[in-house]
Amino acid sequence: MVDVSHIVLAHDGSEQRFEVDALPLSIGARAIDEIRIPVADTSSAVASIGSLDGSAFIQSAKSTESVLINGEPLSGSRRIEDGDAIRIAGVEIACSISGDTLRLDWSRSPAAAVSNAESGNRTARGNSPDVIPPTPFRPSGVGPATTARKRVRPAVVVTWGIGIFLLVLLWFSFTAVSVRLVVDPAPDEIDLPTALFGFHIGERYLLRPGSHEVVVEKEGYQPLEATIEITRAPNQRISLTLTKLPGIVTLISRPVGGAVIAVDGEEVGITPIEALPIPPGAHHLSFRAPRHLPATLEIEIEGAGKEQAFEIELIPAWAPISLASDPTRASVWIDGVEVGETPGRFELDAGTRVVELRLEGHNTWKREIEVISDQPQTLASIALTRADARLHIDSVPSDAQIVVDNASPGRTPMDLSLASEEIHEISLFKIGHELAMRTIELEPGEQRNLAIKLKPRIGIIDLIAHPAGATLSVDGNPAGDASQKLQLLASPHTLVIRKQGFQDQRVTVTPRPGFPQRIEIRLEKLGEPAQSGAKETVTAIGQELVLVNPGTFAMGSRRGEPGRRPNETERHVQLTRAFYIGAKEVTNRDFRQFSPGHAPAAFAGFELNGDDQPASQIAWQDAVRFCNWLSRKEGLPPAYEERGGDFALIEPVGTGYRLPTEAEWAWAARFAAGASNHRFPWGDQTVPPPGSGNYADASAAGIVSSALLSYRDGFPVSAPVGAHAANELGLYDVGGNVAEWVHDRYRIYSNSSAAAPAKDPTGPQTGGLRVIRGSSWKHAGETQLRLSYRDYGKEAKEDIGFRIARYQK
Repeated sequence: MVDVSHIVLAHDGSEQRFEVDALPLSIGARAIDEIRIPVADTSSAVASIGSLDGSAFIQSAKSTESVLINGEPLSGSRRIEDGDAIRIAGVEIACSISGDTLRLDWSRSPAAAVSNAESGNRTARGNSPDVIPPTPFRPSGVGPATTARKRVRPAVVVTWGIGIFLLVLLWFSFTAVSVRLVVDPAPDEIDLPTALFGFHIGERYLLRPGSHEVVVEKEGYQPLEATIEITRAPNQRISLTLTKLPGIVTLISRPVGGAVIAVDGEEVGITPIEALPIPPGAHHLSFRAPRHLPATLEIEIEGAGKEQAFEIELIPAWAPISLASDPTRASVWIDGVEVGETPGRFELDAGTRVVELRLEGHNTWKREIEVISDQPQTLASIALTRADARLHIDSVPSDAQIVVDNASPGRTPMDLSLASEEIHEISLFKIGHELAMRTIELEPGEQRNLAIKLKPRIGIIDLIAHPAGATLSVDGNPAGDASQKLQLLASPHTLVIRKQGFQDQRVTVTPRPGFPQRIEIRLEKLGEPAQSGAKETVTAIGQELVLVNPGTFAMGSRRGEPGRRPNETERHVQLTRAFYIGAKEVTNRDFRQFSPGHAPAAFAGFELNGDDQPASQIAWQDAVRFCNWLSRKEGLPPAYEERGGDFALIEPVGTGYRLPTEAEWAWAARFAAGASNHRFPWGDQTVPPPGSGNYADASAAGIVSSALLSYRDGFPVSAPVGAHAANELGLYDVGGNVAEWVHDRYRIYSNSSAAAPAKDPTGPQTGGLRVIRGSSWKHAGETQLRLSYRDYGKEAKEDIGFRIARYQK
């Protein structure tokens, strides 16, 4: 479609040029008509050429004259196209469009000319003297004819009506403006009931300024009734939007109905729902049904009244659990509520459920099970045991360690629940007392008291104090003159020797039954520098430390000693600095403060993870990291630094925590307290006496390669630290429980007993293996149980732990 800005009217060689604003051009017989045509009616135009939104159109104004375009009758209005031929009452109008110019070449057809000529001849003949017009007939005796009343002819009325209509139409065409009505989506029908005329071409309407009512209809959309305001501005655009009708939706939930449905967060009802109107577009559906998981669904509604159905599968928020028991007919309790009896199938809500089986005369079976939605489970048949018996255990003295069937539940006094109709082995340990063992069998539901008097283990301490007249207190209690023979329990005791004018002397001793000890104390006068004695301190996490004075000794074992190994060559060592060493091995509780995830795995079904059991399954590097951690915790300089993926002592060695050197470990274990150089932790006899330590005893037979069948310490694997007697210095478990990492790299030394003592040796500077000292709960042989036994390794094991050390200053 081409926009027309200019009109050229050409006739008989002359041209007239009009701007589009000068339209419309009228076609008729009047003097004012731009295109004159030979018609009898000179009262109004026959047709007009106007412009609408840049396009030229022709509008027929009278029905009495036929307007033909390209041989087809014109009804109403029509856009003028390039090449159109218009014919009106013998006038031919050729239309051509070039650029923005419409050219109208009009001329009278020969037929029209002939017709006009004939009309003129008729007029001429009427006035010719040769033509005698007839005389009107008038009867005789009748006077002159009278004038009759004029009668209005219908044709005249019609002509006037048409004229008035054409005048109104002409007035409308000059006063109306072009308006574009855009409706989204395209409508089926647009009605302007208040408009004077409904002239339009496509979306273009000719409307007078003012308010107009618009009615728009389209199938599937809500009817639109609106009022539009038309101004005098040219080329106005008015946009209207139709609203789509909602969709008709059916919603179903399976396998159950009754689910609460929310559409875009607003509840609309309970399934099943039919004929639910939902606006077109994307929507979020949520479904909630009792004992089912919430579900959601994203839907797209087409709207326009179209029916759609949606179905959702709800997943149960429970699962069937099948339970059976032996014996049967045990009542089933879920989270404290009785739900039936065995055997049975029970629907349990998803999550962690506490399931109990109760049957008279039997122990209650109780377990937490994880129920997963819509996943059935069948538990293996549950064997209910006969009801437990109750045992109250007490001892004299109290606070003895209890071991029942190789497990330690606690200390006396204590109430225990034991399986009935079974034989149980019960052992009581207390430092300074002999091991007490009992065998007991109880009936279902029986309650019994067991009281055991522990037999003390007495050792002799021959104490000599200088000068004479000093007084003694033992464990805080006055004991008279300091120089005397003491009979004490075989447990650590604190002795304090006092004399006016002298410094108090404090020592810790552990008597050894059958091995009298002689201790000589010399008090220092006030004001004189005190010599280091056997004093104690405590770490930031509560570990007891024993202060060890320096000394010179021979490490290793002599040739010919039974059980001796080639790596135990004798060599002289001199320790020049006093140091602290842990009274007990580092426990799992201690190590978990550094590494919360530490949890040694059980060995042959026996637990190694007790808080008071020694930390095991720890590599040498992890033991060193623990030492550095403890140093930082106490504000001490770390003793180790990492070098090339390994750790080395920082030189000179400071007061930070570290592993004891091999020389320090040997000195503290065998020589520092001034006792005889025994072969074994308990003395020189091959078989350990009762309570000597935790070794591979009869209870460990079957889980280790060899065992001391004549010895029984009550612990098949590691025991709580300090459960057995300490050595003369107050160190526990230097033999038994776990073997211990020391600082040194492993090396076999040449015999240097005749050479000068090595001062404060820390071992070789290179090597991948580390020295391990002391026997463990897995050892029973003469070789391993000796204090001079040396082992080596680099991997963590279930029977290797460590104790800590550091220099005093």
